[in-house]
Amino acid sequence: MAEEEACLFAMHLASASVLPMVLKLAIELDLLELIATAWIAVLAFAGTAKNLTLGNLLVALEE
Repeated sequence: MAEEEACLFAMHLASASVLPMVLKLAIELDLLELIATAWIAVLAFAGTAKNLTLGNLLVALEE
C-alpha cells in the first residue's frame, strides 16, 4: 500500500508542473491573444447571424 501511495505522490508531483509550463508556452506563443481575437470574431458573427433571416440571406445571395 505504501508503494502505491508513493507512486501516486510521484505522479502528482510530475503532473503539477504541466499547467504552469502550458500557460508559459501559451503566453510565449501569443495564443491567448489569438483566442481572444477569434472569440471577438465569433461574437461578431453570432450577432450578425442572429439578425439574418432566410429572406435576408436570399437577397444577399442575389446581389
